[in-house]
Amino acid sequence: MATLKDIAKITGVSTGTVSKVLTDAPELSRIGEETASRIRAAAASLGYRANRNARALVMQTSMTLGVYIAPHPGGRISPLYVSPILEGICEAAQEKLYDVLLINIDTPDRDLRRTLEKYHSKRVDGVILVNFPGRMELLAPIQAAGLPVVGIDAFGDLPLSRVNLDNEAGIRAVVTHLHQLGHRQLAFLGEQGTSVSRDHGLRQQAFEAAVRKLGLAAGCQVVDREQTGFQIPREGAYCREDGYRGMDWLLAQHQPVTALVAYNDLVAIGALRRLNEAGIRVPEQISLTGFDDSFVSTHFLPSLTTVSHPVNQMGRRAVELLLAVLAHPERTVAVRTILAQPELVVRDSTGPAPQPLCPRAARHRLHVDFIQPLSSKKRAQLQK
Repeated sequence: MATLKDIAKITGVSTGTVSKVLTDAPELSRIGEETASRIRAAAASLGYRANRNARALVMQTSMTLGVYIAPHPGGRISPLYVSPILEGICEAAQEKLYDVLLINIDTPDRDLRRTLEKYHSKRVDGVILVNFPGRMELLAPIQAAGLPVVGIDAFGDLPLSRVNLDNEAGIRAVVTHLHQLGHRQLAFLGEQGTSVSRDHGLRQQAFEAAVRKLGLAAGCQVVDREQTGFQIPREGAYCREDGYRGMDWLLAQHQPVTALVAYNDLVAIGALRRLNEAGIRVPEQISLTGFDDSFVSTHFLPSLTTVSHPVNQMGRRAVELLLAVLAHPERTVAVRTILAQPELVVRDSTGPAPQPLCPRAARHRLHVDFIQPLSSKKRAQLQK
């Protein structure tokens, strides 16, 4: 097995210099890029593999990063959201020879006290908070314990570096796309549950701002629990029934709508089901968009126009932020907010605007004269 001495002999530098390069030590900036590249090339040619335990001993660290994922409303964790973030965190940590300790992913731990105790007992070097609710009383004990912290989708005015999704940019891209297709009557389909997530509010506000800027506010509306009066028991994160019930309510209002902007992909899929039942064709008679570009967006007909966001890269950037703090514990690192930029993914569920969809006035054209709200019997069946 190749050693630091072997690499030092080939490159003509000291073992200390080799160690600094291969461990990305803070002193690396004082080593020339040509020398560093030569050392890395030699290590690769010799098949050198770093000794993680030795590095931890030298650097007096545990070489472990803690990750806490706060549950979404209803106390559930959404795998569509969590899995790619964790993948990015683990990939970036592994590249730097760090392990990842995941705590309390299955149960809500609102005050984080038990989580903090577990982190201390396992001795982590820093913590990444995912979907953090933004309350100082939860963050303060972790920082008081001397643990560096960064967030992913962390909200609130807190002294916390974070990597957040630019929800506003994503919704703005959707509304602009629909506007370019000629749509002027848009509806935002939101959550209808007993509790709603924080990014729901951000996306709704972004929708309202986007339609105002385009001068469309008078012809657009928001369909959420405040309008519908629904209080759907939350059985999991982002229930499809939100979209189904919201779409049913909208149809019953007999208001002209040519495009639907759903809070996320699952809400869109629920709305699509109700539209199919009503005989309304997507996108010929109404366009529909989602958000998140989850795997479900391509598993239904038509495939969803949606918004993709780099959740894997968000995980990786959070690790980079945390390791930057750990590399310079003696320095005061400025709090940073990195906004991850989403991307519009145009598929088959959006098309040119038809005449406004108003079932009462256009029953003959749409062949949907049976559209009406769900019966109480049907609602009871859905809630079983």
